[in-house]
Amino acid sequence: MREVRTEKYEWSTGKKPRGYGNWAFGNRSETVVWFEFGSYAEAKKKAVVTAKEKLPNGETIYALP
Repeated sequence: MREVRTEKYEWSTGKKPRGYGNWAFGNRSETVVWFEFGSYAEAKKKAVVTAKEKLPNGETIYALP
């Protein structure tokens, strides 16, 4: 499974991602960004699948604020 890092989200909001809603994910430079809906855990799983199409192999996924 690819790594999903949360430091950008945590730095901006001051808390870890959790709850239900529309979640933004992208690459480190935020040149590729997409959204997943659901609980954070569900959205994270969907983001890993979507990243296979959107990001080169091995590029880290970031949860974005």
